[in-house]
Amino acid sequence: MKIDDMNKEKSKKVQNMTLRDYYESLPRASFPKADFVKRLTIECQCTDACVRGWLRGASVPNKWRREKVAEITGISEESLWKR
Repeated sequence: MKIDDMNKEKSKKVQNMTLRDYYESLPRASFPKADFVKRLTIECQCTDACVRGWLRGASVPNKWRREKVAEITGISEESLWKR
């Protein structure tokens, strides 16, 4: 099949899509930092503001949450919250 023929075929498929189909076919954007914050909020059962406070160094989570973050990251608790 020629490249022109492939482009025509693709164009036909796109023209027959609904807006929702088109939207669903788009690749999922990746936001690793935001995804990491969201994962911490879910697994540590806390708010986005709490996690962002830990990241800024404004606060330190309780022992259970420190252990959970260490487990998630694979970094020792002592290294994560050096004083």
